[in-house]
Amino acid sequence: MLVAFLVCTVFGSSYVYIKNGVGVVDALTPTTLTITTSNAHPAANHGFTLSGTLRAGSTPLSGKKITLGRTDPSGAYSEPKSTTTNANGVYTFSRNESRGIYRYTAIFSGDTYAPSLASVKLTVGNLQKSTISIVPTKLAPAVKQSYSLHGVLQDGVSGAPSPDNRSS
Repeated sequence: MLVAFLVCTVFGSSYVYIKNGVGVVDALTPTTLTITTSNAHPAANHGFTLSGTLRAGSTPLSGKKITLGRTDPSGAYSEPKSTTTNANGVYTFSRNESRGIYRYTAIFSGDTYAPSLASVKLTVGNLQKSTISIVPTKLAPAVKQSYSLHGVLQDGVSGAPSPDNRSS
């Protein structure tokens, strides 16, 4: 009696599986993942949508898990949500964020199709333009000589000092 089973492991652009007791290596089918936002400059704490498609060539891939990666203004990365593509290979995430610049990455981890990802960056809320000036206490310090830096953060439009201006 012949028993068939399948074990699949993905390695880069190929996958290895055992079929009828024989190891098989196949190439993964390339994929294309897109991501767009309904609003590249949403107001702070107002909703916006991130959506895109997953395709193999011109064929939409349905039922595939898409993970949303998020890099917040501080640079911290997280993967807050995942969803599944519909019959047309389309996925959608709804978000709202506080003020700042965010990068979102749609991630398809792959299966018998190759992994792919796509990113979009957006600015949430109105970020105030600013300038900073830095002045050393000594213009030409000697080697190993201590000196301090003092700075002023100013509104980039009016030139007024920033309300949270701190020098050090």
